[in-house]
Amino acid sequence: MKNNKQILAFCCILVLMLVCSISAFAGDGDEYHWELENSEYTGDAGSDIEDYSRFKIDPQWNKASTVPDKYVTPDISIKSGVSGTINKTTTVYYGPSTSYQTRETLYSGKAVTVIEKEASYYLIEYSVSGGLVRGYVLTTSVNGSFGSVPTANNNINKFGLNIYGSSISVYGGPSTSSYVSIGSISNREIITVLKTDTSSWYHVEYWTSTGNKRGYVQTQRISVPWFTYPYERPIIVGTRGTDYIPPDHVGIDIVVASGNNVYAMTSGTAFFYTRYEVEDGVRKMVSYGNYVVLNFGSSRTAYYAHLSAFMSPYSAPTYPNTTPPRGGSSKTQTLEHGSSYVSTGTYLGKTGNTGFSTGAHLHFEVREGSTIVDPFKYVLFPKMPK
Repeated sequence: MKNNKQILAFCCILVLMLVCSISAFAGDGDEYHWELENSEYTGDAGSDIEDYSRFKIDPQWNKASTVPDKYVTPDISIKSGVSGTINKTTTVYYGPSTSYQTRETLYSGKAVTVIEKEASYYLIEYSVSGGLVRGYVLTTSVNGSFGSVPTANNNINKFGLNIYGSSISVYGGPSTSSYVSIGSISNREIITVLKTDTSSWYHVEYWTSTGNKRGYVQTQRISVPWFTYPYERPIIVGTRGTDYIPPDHVGIDIVVASGNNVYAMTSGTAFFYTRYEVEDGVRKMVSYGNYVVLNFGSSRTAYYAHLSAFMSPYSAPTYPNTTPPRGGSSKTQTLEHGSSYVSTGTYLGKTGNTGFSTGAHLHFEVREGSTIVDPFKYVLFPKMPK
């Protein structure tokens, strides 16, 4: 009797170990977890949770772009500029407009150097406590002979991304030794790169709660993906929600109301799918819900998930989500609606809240073969502060 009980206990342990070791997978990298399906999960609005343990996950992208020669401007920092004098009490702004943040007030007699002209403003350089700084004043505020002052040439004027891994300092000019620090740009913050001031410094514009500011950051800490990848944004409205935080979240979520258009980031073949499970005879959406897979380049794909509608002639189902919403399981089925070749910027469908989603948003994901990569390696979502 004692031996029989020991055998029975051993068999129970063996079965339990076997059950715990089994992972049932759905297509495209969604791993099913009993704990997740059966938990009372309540997520933030506009979030999704997937498990991609079958895939290789790249860390956050940390490779800056090489600036093409056509974007490298003459080194205006080593030019002497044109000397001038402030002729009246005047406000210095961080950009060529009163909409930019105010830096300070300068008074009559202050010596300045005029660097360039932009619209009705001069970019000037002057001394402050601790070093030099640059800012913008109305052209009528400065006395001097400025016929040789060049007109501003913002020849890059593209969105860039802080890929340094932490906050970076913004300086009042293109040097860490001569110019004072005027602020900082947080990790993965999107900015506008105006031009190269020197081969190692960008002149940039960035957002603050009291108005935009312009300043200078080192080029190796900023990436401008469109230098290398001529891709378009998959959506042009919304707010950046959950970021790319591997391995927990390997896409970018753009929180936006249902019904907003999403677009092909580049040309390729778009496939239209729905993921669902049958519960009590009813089809219910799980995982990506209605989604599009755009195949482009060499074994590269972009995923547009949780959509409410597809481009014509494809009809997106309106199955309800499971309660609570969940990822794929061994019961998950993938319904393919068809495929079409599309050009860059082609309308693909509309945002929604289908599948494993707790609020209307677009989950955008990029894969290189079997590796899921940072979407910001390909596209940026400007003016969508987190």
